[in-house]
Amino acid sequence: MDEVIPAALAGQRVDRVVAMITGISRAEVAALVEQGKVSVDDRVVTTRSQRVEEGARVHADLDELVAAAEQAMDAEPDVAVPVVYTTST
Repeated sequence: MDEVIPAALAGQRVDRVVAMITGISRAEVAALVEQGKVSVDDRVVTTRSQRVEEGARVHADLDELVAAAEQAMDAEPDVAVPVVYTTST
């Protein structure tokens, strides 16, 4: 994710901004910050409560999250799924 902060988001916390733009949770953003995977204007963010200014470029490395989500969505084709049908009387 690489976004320029619009006026509407100026003054917001970086964790809130990244969560709003990406749709991931603020807890996941906090983990990204701890891992050094979030930057503002090419400077690594060290605290998730850092405020962003209009025009700042926010970058978050989401590669691992995307890969994990894709892997979680891969269905096993050989898994049997029992179907139960009931009728109410």
